[in-house]
Amino acid sequence: MRIAVTSQNFKTITGHAGKTRRFLVYETDETGTYREIDRLDLPKELSVHEHHGEDHPLFALGLQALITQGAGKGFVQRMAQHGIIVHVTSESDPLIAMNKISTGQPLAVALPHEHEQIGITMTEAAAMRVKTFLTKRGKGVGLRLGVRTSGCSGLAYVLEFVDAPREADQIFEDQGVKIFVYPKSMVYLDGTELDYAKEGLTEGFKFNNPNVKNSCGCGESFHT
Repeated sequence: MRIAVTSQNFKTITGHAGKTRRFLVYETDETGTYREIDRLDLPKELSVHEHHGEDHPLFALGLQALITQGAGKGFVQRMAQHGIIVHVTSESDPLIAMNKISTGQPLAVALPHEHEQIGITMTEAAAMRVKTFLTKRGKGVGLRLGVRTSGCSGLAYVLEFVDAPREADQIFEDQGVKIFVYPKSMVYLDGTELDYAKEGLTEGFKFNNPNVKNSCGCGESFHT
Protein backbone atom coordinates (compact mmCIF):
# COMPACT_ATOMS: atom_id res chain seq x y z
CA MET A 1 0.00 0.00 0.00
CA ARG A 2 1.35 3.39 -0.94
CA ILE A 3 0.40 6.55 0.92
CA ALA A 4 1.31 10.18 0.25
CA VAL A 5 1.46 12.84 2.98
CA THR A 6 1.11 16.56 2.25
CA SER A 7 4.17 18.19 3.82
CA GLN A 8 5.30 21.62 2.70
CA ASN A 9 8.33 21.40 5.02
CA PHE A 10 9.05 17.65 4.65
CA LYS A 11 8.67 17.37 8.42
CA THR A 12 5.02 17.74 9.42
CA ILE A 13 1.62 17.08 7.89
CA THR A 14 0.29 20.30 6.38
CA GLY A 15 -3.06 21.38 4.96
CA HIS A 16 -4.40 22.97 1.77
CA ALA A 17 -3.79 19.73 -0.13
CA GLY A 18 -4.82 21.25 -3.46
CA LYS A 19 -2.06 23.88 -3.27
CA THR A 20 0.57 21.61 -1.73
CA ARG A 21 3.66 20.94 -3.84
CA ARG A 22 5.66 18.79 -1.42
CA PHE A 23 4.71 15.25 -0.52
CA LEU A 24 6.25 12.45 1.52
CA VAL A 25 5.56 9.02 0.01
CA TYR A 26 5.42 5.88 2.16
CA GLU A 27 4.92 2.21 1.46
CA THR A 28 3.44 -0.32 3.90
CA ASP A 29 3.42 -4.12 3.77
CA GLU A 30 1.06 -6.79 5.09
CA THR A 31 2.78 -6.75 8.51
CA GLY A 32 2.04 -3.05 9.01
CA THR A 33 5.66 -2.03 8.52
CA TYR A 34 6.11 1.26 6.65
CA ARG A 35 9.03 3.14 5.13
CA GLU A 36 9.53 6.38 3.24
CA ILE A 37 10.26 5.64 -0.43
CA ASP A 38 10.09 9.01 -2.15
CA ARG A 39 9.62 12.77 -1.86
CA LEU A 40 7.92 15.04 -4.37
CA ASP A 41 8.99 18.68 -4.64
CA LEU A 42 6.87 20.06 -7.46
CA PRO A 43 6.87 23.50 -9.15
CA LYS A 44 3.92 25.80 -8.51
CA GLU A 45 2.27 24.92 -11.81
CA LEU A 46 2.06 21.27 -10.75
CA SER A 47 0.01 21.76 -7.62
CA VAL A 48 -3.28 19.88 -8.02
CA HIS A 49 -5.05 23.24 -7.84
CA GLU A 50 -3.10 24.56 -10.84
CA HIS A 51 -2.65 21.40 -12.92
CA HIS A 52 -5.87 19.96 -14.32
CA GLY A 53 -4.45 17.19 -16.52
CA GLU A 54 -4.61 13.48 -15.84
CA ASP A 55 -0.82 13.22 -15.93
CA HIS A 56 -0.17 14.69 -12.48
CA PRO A 57 2.88 13.08 -10.79
CA LEU A 58 0.72 11.93 -7.84
CA PHE A 59 -1.32 9.74 -10.15
CA ALA A 60 1.77 7.90 -11.39
CA LEU A 61 2.81 6.69 -7.93
CA GLY A 62 0.23 3.94 -7.50
CA LEU A 63 -1.20 5.57 -4.37
CA GLN A 64 -4.07 4.09 -2.41
CA ALA A 65 -4.33 6.87 0.19
CA LEU A 66 -3.28 10.44 0.97
CA ILE A 67 -3.00 12.05 4.41
CA THR A 68 -3.44 15.80 4.88
CA GLN A 69 -4.55 18.39 7.43
CA GLY A 70 -7.01 19.94 5.00
CA ALA A 71 -8.60 19.30 1.61
CA GLY A 72 -11.59 20.67 -0.30
CA LYS A 73 -14.35 18.55 -1.81
CA GLY A 74 -12.96 19.02 -5.31
CA PHE A 75 -9.58 17.64 -4.27
CA VAL A 76 -11.15 14.66 -2.50
CA GLN A 77 -13.31 13.86 -5.53
CA ARG A 78 -10.39 14.15 -7.93
CA MET A 79 -8.26 11.80 -5.84
CA ALA A 80 -11.17 9.34 -5.63
CA GLN A 81 -11.32 9.23 -9.43
CA HIS A 82 -7.80 7.78 -9.32
CA GLY A 83 -8.53 5.32 -6.51
CA ILE A 84 -6.90 7.47 -3.80
CA ILE A 85 -8.71 7.80 -0.45
CA VAL A 86 -8.05 11.13 1.29
CA HIS A 87 -7.67 11.07 5.08
CA VAL A 88 -8.02 14.53 6.66
CA THR A 89 -6.62 14.77 10.19
CA SER A 90 -5.37 17.21 12.83
CA GLU A 91 -2.35 14.97 13.41
CA SER A 92 0.90 16.76 12.52
CA ASP A 93 3.43 13.93 12.81
CA PRO A 94 3.66 11.84 9.61
CA LEU A 95 5.10 8.84 11.46
CA ILE A 96 2.26 8.74 13.99
CA ALA A 97 -0.28 9.01 11.18
CA MET A 98 1.43 6.27 9.18
CA ASN A 99 1.52 3.99 12.20
CA LYS A 100 -2.20 4.45 12.76
CA ILE A 101 -3.10 3.93 9.10
CA SER A 102 -0.92 0.83 8.76
CA THR A 103 -2.39 -0.74 11.92
CA GLY A 104 -6.00 0.17 11.18
CA GLN A 105 -6.38 2.80 13.91
CA PRO A 106 -8.45 5.96 13.37
CA LEU A 107 -6.63 9.23 12.80
CA ALA A 108 -7.14 12.31 14.97
CA VAL A 109 -10.22 14.32 13.97
CA ALA A 110 -9.53 17.12 11.49
CA LEU A 111 -9.57 20.76 12.58
CA PRO A 112 -12.26 23.08 11.16
CA HIS A 113 -11.48 24.25 7.62
CA GLU A 114 -10.81 27.85 8.61
CA HIS A 115 -7.83 26.78 10.76
CA GLU A 116 -5.91 25.33 7.84
CA GLN A 117 -2.63 26.95 7.02
CA ILE A 118 0.00 26.14 4.41
CA GLY A 119 2.87 28.04 6.00
CA ILE A 120 5.97 29.63 4.49
CA THR A 121 8.67 27.74 2.57
CA MET A 122 11.86 28.60 0.74
CA THR A 123 13.93 27.15 -2.06
CA GLU A 124 17.41 25.77 -1.52
CA ALA A 125 18.86 28.83 -3.27
CA ALA A 126 17.07 31.20 -0.89
CA ALA A 127 18.09 29.19 2.16
CA MET A 128 21.75 29.20 1.13
CA ARG A 129 21.65 32.96 0.66
CA VAL A 130 20.04 33.55 4.06
CA LYS A 131 22.61 31.29 5.76
CA THR A 132 25.42 33.18 4.04
CA PHE A 133 24.04 36.53 5.20
CA LEU A 134 23.59 35.27 8.78
CA THR A 135 27.16 33.93 8.85
CA LYS A 136 28.58 37.23 7.60
CA ARG A 137 26.39 39.12 10.06
CA GLY A 138 27.72 37.02 12.94
CA LYS A 139 24.41 36.71 14.75
CA GLY A 140 20.71 36.04 14.18
CA VAL A 141 18.29 33.14 14.56
CA GLY A 142 16.48 33.46 11.25
CA LEU A 143 14.61 35.69 8.82
CA ARG A 144 11.44 37.72 9.30
CA LEU A 145 8.97 37.98 6.43
CA GLY A 146 6.22 40.56 6.60
CA VAL A 147 4.22 43.14 4.67
CA ARG A 148 3.73 46.88 4.92
CA THR A 149 1.41 49.34 3.22
CA SER A 150 3.36 50.91 0.39
CA GLY A 151 3.88 51.09 -3.34
CA CYS A 152 1.55 51.51 -6.26
CA SER A 153 -0.26 48.21 -5.69
CA GLY A 154 -0.94 48.61 -1.98
CA LEU A 155 1.41 46.23 -0.14
CA ALA A 156 5.14 45.58 -0.11
CA TYR A 157 7.22 42.74 1.29
CA VAL A 158 9.51 43.25 4.27
CA LEU A 159 12.55 41.07 4.95
CA GLU A 160 14.76 41.47 8.00
CA PHE A 161 17.02 39.36 10.17
CA VAL A 162 15.77 38.21 13.58
CA ASP A 163 17.95 38.24 16.67
CA ALA A 164 15.14 37.27 19.04
CA PRO A 165 11.57 36.18 18.19
CA ARG A 166 8.55 38.16 19.28
CA GLU A 167 6.06 36.50 21.59
CA ALA A 168 3.28 36.39 18.96
CA ASP A 169 5.48 35.22 16.07
CA GLN A 170 4.51 32.24 13.99
CA ILE A 171 7.66 30.28 13.25
CA PHE A 172 8.24 28.06 10.23
CA GLU A 173 11.39 26.16 9.37
CA ASP A 174 12.46 25.02 5.92
CA GLN A 175 15.84 24.04 4.45
CA GLY A 176 17.39 24.57 7.88
CA VAL A 177 16.27 28.21 8.14
CA LYS A 178 13.71 29.60 10.59
CA ILE A 179 11.18 32.03 9.14
CA PHE A 180 9.33 34.35 11.51
CA VAL A 181 5.97 35.87 10.56
CA TYR A 182 3.73 38.17 12.60
CA PRO A 183 0.19 36.68 12.64
CA LYS A 184 -1.47 39.70 10.99
CA SER A 185 0.77 39.24 7.94
CA MET A 186 -0.14 35.58 7.42
CA VAL A 187 -3.39 36.36 5.60
CA TYR A 188 -1.27 37.95 2.85
CA LEU A 189 1.66 35.51 2.99
CA ASP A 190 0.28 32.03 3.67
CA GLY A 191 1.63 29.60 1.09
CA THR A 192 4.45 31.89 -0.05
CA GLU A 193 7.70 30.34 -1.25
CA LEU A 194 10.79 32.52 -0.90
CA ASP A 195 13.29 32.12 -3.73
CA TYR A 196 16.58 33.73 -4.71
CA ALA A 197 17.46 34.12 -8.35
CA LYS A 198 19.61 35.95 -10.86
CA GLU A 199 17.90 37.58 -13.83
CA GLY A 200 20.28 39.30 -16.21
CA LEU A 201 22.33 41.79 -14.25
CA THR A 202 20.08 41.76 -11.21
CA GLU A 203 19.69 39.24 -8.42
CA GLY A 204 17.63 39.07 -5.29
CA PHE A 205 14.85 37.40 -3.36
CA LYS A 206 11.63 36.51 -5.18
CA PHE A 207 8.26 35.83 -3.62
CA ASN A 208 6.11 33.09 -5.12
CA ASN A 209 2.90 34.13 -3.39
CA PRO A 210 -0.36 32.34 -4.33
CA ASN A 211 -2.42 35.12 -2.71
CA VAL A 212 -1.32 37.83 -5.15
CA LYS A 213 -3.98 38.96 -7.63
CA ASN A 214 -1.88 41.62 -9.30
CA SER A 215 1.46 43.29 -8.74
CA CYS A 216 3.29 46.45 -9.72
CA GLY A 217 5.63 46.47 -12.68
CA CYS A 218 8.43 47.40 -10.32
CA GLY A 219 8.02 44.01 -8.65
CA GLU A 220 8.13 45.51 -5.17
CA SER A 221 4.44 45.87 -4.37
CA PHE A 222 1.33 43.75 -4.79
CA HIS A 223 -2.40 43.45 -4.13
CA THR A 224 -4.37 40.48 -2.81
